[in-house]
Order: sequence, then structure tokens, then C-alpha cells
Amino acid sequence: MYDEAVKQVQGELRETPHVSLTTDLWTSRQTRGFITVTAHYINSEWNLKSAVLETARLKVDHTAENIADELKRICTLWEILDKECCITDNAANIVAAVTKYMKIKQQPCFAHTLNLVVQDSIKNTNEIKLSQEKIKRIVSFFHHSVKATDKLSEIQNQNGVEKKKLIMDVDTRWNSTFYMMERFLEQHEAITTTLCLLGKGNMCLSSEELEVVKGAVLLLGPFEEATREMSTENFTSLSKVIPITRALQQCINSNAHMSAGFGTELQKQLQKRFATVEKVFQLGAATLLDVRFKKVSFVDMGNVKVTEERIMNLMRSEYSQEEINESVPVPHVSQSSETESHINEVQAKRGSLWQCFDAKVETTMKSQRLTSIGPHIELRRYLEEPIIPRDEDPLKWWKMDSVLFPKLHALAKKFLCIPATSVPSERLFFRKQELISHRRSA
Repeated sequence: MYDEAVKQVQGELRETPHVSLTTDLWTSRQTRGFITVTAHYINSEWNLKSAVLETARLKVDHTAENIADELKRICTLWEILDKECCITDNAANIVAAVTKYMKIKQQPCFAHTLNLVVQDSIKNTNEIKLSQEKIKRIVSFFHHSVKATDKLSEIQNQNGVEKKKLIMDVDTRWNSTFYMMERFLEQHEAITTTLCLLGKGNMCLSSEELEVVKGAVLLLGPFEEATREMSTENFTSLSKVIPITRALQQCINSNAHMSAGFGTELQKQLQKRFATVEKVFQLGAATLLDVRFKKVSFVDMGNVKVTEERIMNLMRSEYSQEEINESVPVPHVSQSSETESHINEVQAKRGSLWQCFDAKVETTMKSQRLTSIGPHIELRRYLEEPIIPRDEDPLKWWKMDSVLFPKLHALAKKFLCIPATSVPSERLFFRKQELISHRRSA
């Protein structure tokens, strides 16, 4: 079964010119190091595909040079060393391995960067941090007391509230803090009643603290949605980085009054981490070549022009000099001797009522075909196409219309296959989004 699966994946990888990778380094409970590599590519049918290439034991130190050697070995084994256009990960040693030793492009993991934005914002907002710690103590109390858990279940029954276990957050995942607060608010009345009946009223949150938590949950809701959406493997995600970053900034601006200090800190951290997001060529190119977004999410049109120019330069490198010369717009010629000769030829062949008209149409179409070859015109025509609804698949659009954009569609495959996060390589080791778990470590 393994050999058959390898042959199938190798066959698909041979057919695609662009492959992107995600990586994950981890240590088991037996203190053994491993590296996982996943490949992401768009096949000939314009389907986005993902495959775990290898989970290998890493017996050497996790230095950049050693990681680069292991990545080269895996890429050579799968015959993709000259194909991958990008490796997605945030870890410093992997970034150094990719950029310094392998000399290929590296894409920061959007999910991990977003995690840093939220974690740092919570850490720097005292009222949020204190409320988080207080809720953690409450959750810990219920998790370690059978009597308290049974009493909470009893109160939930009496109040007609759905029985749900309280959630404890994990330091490495900001989402868990959001889920912990969200579940606490949902079960707040039952929790408070239980604590009071057990003589633990001093653990309860004050009304002011409760409002702080409500404001935090409202502000963090869009971040949770963004993290969840960007962690998918089934849809192109790199093109969403700029639109989602702008959408998060707008959401904070709209709801900052719910928790002014926390909202200000989130804005500050977003600006710190994503200030130059539009200037990153890979992100800008992926956004422009996603027919759902194009220029809409850009704030600075100067960045759009720079990205367009770099895309056209890439297209020019794919054109032959003869094609580029032909791409110069051909002025309309009324009746040149060459055109008349062609018309006479057609007349001799057809002798029908529409012979002159048909000859002119054929000549005009030939002229238009020549003028459509150039990169400037091809990109302009693409940008003039209407934007499709956000919930539609841009790859389906490219599959239908790729023939109209002979050079641009190849670049769309190159950039739209790059994942925005390294989550796919981590997902192998956890279920239900539990990144830190005994199952993962095993």
C-alpha cells in the first residue's frame, strides 16, 4: 500500500512545476526528535492537493544546517528539489535553513504570527491578563474536584443549561484562551451558583471583570474565525492574508469601545506584525491572482503597481522575443495590399454573399490574437474580468479561463498553491485542534 501511494504522489509531483512545502519539528515524550514535511500543489485539473511526504527521525541537533540537509534529502527523494517555490514556517532554525542554506523562499506562518499578536496583546493588557488568570483558577478548581464537577452538573440540570465541560487554555495556542472565556461566559450563571454553594464565592468574577471578558471575547471572535479559516488545506489560503489582515483591523476599529485598552493593544500588535504585508511580493501576487480579491483589499495602490510590474516581468521571462515584438498593438489598416490579397484569396475559394465580410473578420481576429500575447495586455484583461463571489473557488475559475491567459495562469498556479500556515504539517499529530496533547507527543 505504501509503495502504491508513493508512486501515485510521485506521479502527481512530476506533472506539476510548482510545489510548496510546510514543515514541523517536534519532540516525543521519549525525547526523540522528528521532522514532518507536507507538499502542496495544484494539479492539471486545478485541484489543490496536499500530501505528507515524510515523518523522519531527526537524530542530529536541530541546527539550521542539519535541518537543511534533511530537507534536501527529502526533496531529492521525491524529485522536487528544483520545484518548490516556498517553504512555510516561522521557526527561526527552519527560516535559516531555508533562506541561508537552501536558498529558496520562505513564507512566515500566518496562524503563528496571529497567535503572537493575540498573546502579546493579552500579556500587555493587565485587566485582560488578570481576568484570564482568574478564570483559569476557576476551571482548574472544577477539573480537580469531583464534588465541584458533580455539583456544577446538578446546577446545569436545574437551570436547563446544556452540560458542557469547562475548557482550560494552553499557553502556546491563543484560541484556547478564547474558547475558555467563551465557555465560561456561556456557563457563567451555573458556575457562579456552584461556587457560592461550595463556599468559594471569593473565586467568582465581579461584574466589572465579567464585562472585561465579554469585551475580550467580542474582539477575539474575528481572530478565531481568521485562524480557523486560514488553517484549511482544501482551499488556497495565501491570497487571504492581505484581505483578512485588513478585515481584522476594521473589526477592531468597530468594536474597540467594548474593551478600549485591549482593542488599542490589538491594533498596535497588528500594525507591528503586518505593517508591510502589502509589500511582500508573494502575498501581493497571490492576492492579485485570486479572482475573488484582486486589488480590492489593498490600501496603497502604489503597492499594487509594484506587484503588477513584477508579475509582468515574470511573464516576460516566459515569452520569446518574437512573441514580445508581436505583442505591440497593431494599428487598424483599412485595405492594405496584403489584406486585399487575402480577401481575393477567400473570394476565389468561397464566392458567397458574406465572403468579403468573413475575410475582414478573419483578418481582424488574427490581428487581435497577435495583440493579446503581450504580458501587459494579458494582465490588464485579467484585471478587467469581474470579481467572483468570495465563497466560490478561484481555482475553478482559472480552470475554465486559463486558456485566455496563457502566461498568467502559470503564475496563478505558482502562487496560489502556497499555504499561508504551517498547520497542515502539524495536523498529523492532533485531533479536534488539540495541538498540545499526549497523542501528538506519542
